[in-house]
Amino acid sequence: MNIKILFISFEYPPYPGGIGEYTHQISSRLNHVSNYESIVLTAKSFKSNHEIEQFAKYYTHRIIRFKDMPFRRIKPLYYFLCVVYRLIKTIKTCILYQPTLILACDQPSSYLAFALYMIFKTRYIVVGHGSEFLKFSKPYAVTLRHAEKIILNSRLTKAYLDKHFQRNIDKAVVIDLGADETIYRSEEICLQEKIEALKQRFSIADEMIILLTVGTVSHRKGQDFVLRALAQLLSQKNFNIIYIAAGRIRGKKIPREASELGIDHRVIFTDFVDRDVLPALYKLSDIYIQPSRVSNEINELEGFSISTCEALMMDNSVVVTTDTGIQDLIQDLDIGLVIEPDCDQELINVLTYLINQPEKRKQLAERGKIMALEHLTWEKTAEKTLLEIEKVCQSVL
Repeated sequence: MNIKILFISFEYPPYPGGIGEYTHQISSRLNHVSNYESIVLTAKSFKSNHEIEQFAKYYTHRIIRFKDMPFRRIKPLYYFLCVVYRLIKTIKTCILYQPTLILACDQPSSYLAFALYMIFKTRYIVVGHGSEFLKFSKPYAVTLRHAEKIILNSRLTKAYLDKHFQRNIDKAVVIDLGADETIYRSEEICLQEKIEALKQRFSIADEMIILLTVGTVSHRKGQDFVLRALAQLLSQKNFNIIYIAAGRIRGKKIPREASELGIDHRVIFTDFVDRDVLPALYKLSDIYIQPSRVSNEINELEGFSISTCEALMMDNSVVVTTDTGIQDLIQDLDIGLVIEPDCDQELINVLTYLINQPEKRKQLAERGKIMALEHLTWEKTAEKTLLEIEKVCQSVL
């Protein structure tokens, strides 16, 4: 019997982001498993039709996109139209494909999955990424109670879920995320040409130590924390350092801070980086920093950190904060250094140590790559997810 899994997500490539990457990786890999068929229902995510078509042509599973709604400037009307249209579209998709199981890959998707459960009794699994558990809504709690399982990306995320319900949630299971081992391969010969192009574009000399953070430049990602520590470090040490903050820039505050600290000549804000350039950017770098913090003001949390996995595969030594979901694995596998968020002196000490100890930095990077390829790949994540799906499907069929 063919088992159909309907993935619902409001993010999906080519739009950047961890939720979309998770949905893409699991759905495309599951579609190659015997007797399984993946159908993805997702938003257009403000990308052009050409970009979407270029991305989708490499994959065989069905990708159905919600259309953009008119009246975007009239917020109440726009949101009402979105809710009605997406609900109707989801119901029609369910009638057409009759999925065996639904994977709701983000919080908005869980409401649609719950609606399908109430109408068609179609079972569903909710995937939690972290931020949605900082501020709980009663409707979201209802969707979680009716879910067959809750898949979470880290022990940190599970801790926030358990804290809300004030008990251990038995049906919640932690499955670590990963990186795409078919893309992030440091031995690729073609990388060198892209690395040279990056050096020329950003005027980077061979002897420079490159620090890197990949992700939206924002309060939650914590690039301002690195800027403060870097300014203090450069006032104390004559290090030849460049810090690259690669990702979409949310507001002008953090780039302006680099100028105010007098280190704008040591910082590169790339804005959006194409997926095919990222491997070269990681390979160019020496130390990857994930300086994330819990942002209670806007309810954002770094539930895991896919970019840290990617950096590990590309021979970077890594530094992460305790507010980053992957920090447990970094410590358990002994593949990087963990610091407190917003502790400038701790970051200064760690960077000084890694810069002054190139052999230790190399050893850390080598061990990190081995462990990442063994434990932190999308293939591993898909295998573990499939086991949970099979458990639910056995009770449904």
